[in-house]
Amino acid sequence: VSTQSTWAMVSTKKLSMEIFVEADPSEIANLKVVLFRVTNQIKDDANTLAVRELTRFANCAHLAHLRKLINDKKNLGELYAKLCISLLRYCDLMSIDRLFYDAGMACRRINWLPMAFVLLNRYLDIYEVIEDPDNNNMGDNSDFQTADIPSPFDVPLPEKNFVKEKEKEELRDWLLQTSINQKTEMTLNHRPCEKCGTKIYEAALTCFKCKTSWEPCIVSGYPLGKGPIANCRSCGRGALKDAWSVYLQHFANCPWCNNPPQ
Repeated sequence: VSTQSTWAMVSTKKLSMEIFVEADPSEIANLKVVLFRVTNQIKDDANTLAVRELTRFANCAHLAHLRKLINDKKNLGELYAKLCISLLRYCDLMSIDRLFYDAGMACRRINWLPMAFVLLNRYLDIYEVIEDPDNNNMGDNSDFQTADIPSPFDVPLPEKNFVKEKEKEELRDWLLQTSINQKTEMTLNHRPCEKCGTKIYEAALTCFKCKTSWEPCIVSGYPLGKGPIANCRSCGRGALKDAWSVYLQHFANCPWCNNPPQ
């Protein structure tokens, strides 16, 4: 990577971190365009740490921007939930409390109760630590051992909560009632790793055991496994075929490159 490219990457990284923290939709949309251009220019150096990091930033900006577009449409609750879940792997870049809250509430709205329970329960753990940093009672991380979601223990927390006390108590009551009423196990969704067969978190892009990795679907953020995949003919990026079909019912252009996909 040239010196000029290195400086460009450093500047872009700094800008990205600032925008991710603020999470303003219009700024994230602009950042996505910038990162798309930068990563296209340096993709030949894909094995360098700096390029991999910027590619991760680009994926985060893409999913955050797409989530906003999907949320503005009706009847796309499942796709919106998957985007919220996929964004959890970037909770070291964006506000971890908002990401867990948004993902949990999105799952709750479409009745994915086990996922909603685990994610909102973790959100309340984060809430309590933000409220009282000396408490540090985050609970264990066992629910997330097979996931590629950064641990709250390793992520800077916001200085204050964005949810009011009343809403927090309503959430606590819902979790309690759900745990009493549900007969199914409250865990994250899992799938077998296609290489080693180990049970891993459904949305993980890397197997925690054999380290096999998958590219993310450009529509849902979920891993591109062996299932049916569609590719944009403009940029070549892939999407899970069912998510791709749903997306094209509402949008004309590829979500990654913004060109006609056919």
